[in-house]
Amino acid sequence: MPRFPGLPGASRPRRLAAALVLLLLFALVTWQVTAGGPLRALDERISRAVAGRGPRPVTELLADLGSLGIALPVLAAALLYTAWRPDPVNRALTTPRRERGYAMLHAVLAIAAVPALVVPLKALLDRPGPLTEATGYYPSGHAATALVAFGAAALLLRPALAS
Repeated sequence: MPRFPGLPGASRPRRLAAALVLLLLFALVTWQVTAGGPLRALDERISRAVAGRGPRPVTELLADLGSLGIALPVLAAALLYTAWRPDPVNRALTTPRRERGYAMLHAVLAIAAVPALVVPLKALLDRPGPLTEATGYYPSGHAATALVAFGAAALLLRPALAS
């Protein structure tokens, strides 16, 4: 069975199974949040407890990591490095250029899918935010952007770090 760069030893069926489990978990959390289940109550209690706490520069930095102005340049740098990365001396660590191209394409498609999925879900779920009556706070676009951009960058750079 062919192996793919990114997850060590992960075959296509194992990756598909992992993706389905994560999708099911997201659906379960979304159902709990929209139905007012125990996860929503816990989330609201935690939000009230931590709101306004912590050093402001650190909390602002963490919030900014999910903005397009930070996440996209990080992903772009990882894409550029992956495209022009020299092959390592040890041929066992070499990722064929075609596989690198597929990994780069997957990263671009994943980051493009974030707004295509998050915006309609925000409109559909219409969840109020913490400490406000304004809606559209779930799912978090900043969290999704940060997860996809930094996760894809890490997977793209992983082979270079192994050499």
